[in-house]
Amino acid sequence: MLASLSDSTKIKLRSHKLRTILIYAAILITAIGGVIAYQFLTRSNNPIPVVLQSKLNFSPFVVSLNSKNYTTTDYKFTNAENNVQVLSYVIHLKNNNSVLMSEYTQPPEFTEIPEYQNRFLTNIANQYDTIQTSNGVIYLGRLTKQNNKQLGVMLEKGLLVLLSPDKDLGKVEWRQLGDEFVIQKLN
Repeated sequence: MLASLSDSTKIKLRSHKLRTILIYAAILITAIGGVIAYQFLTRSNNPIPVVLQSKLNFSPFVVSLNSKNYTTTDYKFTNAENNVQVLSYVIHLKNNNSVLMSEYTQPPEFTEIPEYQNRFLTNIANQYDTIQTSNGVIYLGRLTKQNNKQLGVMLEKGLLVLLSPDKDLGKVEWRQLGDEFVIQKLN
């Protein structure tokens, strides 16, 4: 059938087929680009698993998903004594160290009883130093009942944050970690 067509008709047919292929390719590329844009624009920046997000009644400190220096795993949500909600997770540092972070809403004693915070930091945390970060102060202490294990405590944004590293961290490491935190607003 093609053999009976003139050369100009054959060229027009090829041109039409090429135009049709290019149109379909453009539609396909546009559709793929739309799907990628939709996924990028609607993805959540919340590192807390969706299952736990709905259970929280406070806005916790988290490490951003965009962090280049830290990753987080093992998110857990528990109800402690007096129905205190505790969010805990592990922060992994680049040097293969890790920090267990547990946080919950500050008990009212911290604001209602004068000197409660100082007594807590002295008697419970055995405070020996402070580190100023962009997110507030990290009080460094030692847990005498746990072989003098290092502990970081933050009392910021209405939260009590306990940071327990697997190995002692230096001041620079503490500051860098504290600067990395962001408050994750409840949905």
